[in-house]
Amino acid sequence: MKPDPRSLSHRPVVLLNYRPHDGIYPESSTDCRYVSLGWASYDLHQLAVKILRHTGARWSRQSEELPLHRCIDATALIAHAVSQSSDGGSVTLPANFLERQDGPLTMPLEATGDLQRQAFVAQLTDPLVLRRLGKLADVLIALRGQGEV
Repeated sequence: MKPDPRSLSHRPVVLLNYRPHDGIYPESSTDCRYVSLGWASYDLHQLAVKILRHTGARWSRQSEELPLHRCIDATALIAHAVSQSSDGGSVTLPANFLERQDGPLTMPLEATGDLQRQAFVAQLTDPLVLRRLGKLADVLIALRGQGEV
């Protein structure tokens, strides 16, 4: 029987079958079945993004549900980290980038040693990540051009 994500407390509105598209994971071995944009399980008036994972026997408690603003902020953090990946040991968000952020916010990399830092930068600047950010940039540029953002 195919697992149905519509039976969960998160209520999908847009449901993306993500199995064939899960980055480095082949469709046959990914546990990520869907990405959903829908009504949050914790508040049916709040939209959230949820990554729906399935173990093969049941829906995983490791599935993640994020309010939209947190998902956007996390993506923005990734983009800033990519843009500053050659700068060294920190990532800085400019003033007023996040809500209620008056000044620049600098976060040191928590990597222990050069090998871990190099591995972090390699994953961060992997061609798959850069392609996905490029596609996102295309959509954002189009939205800005239409006066939507």
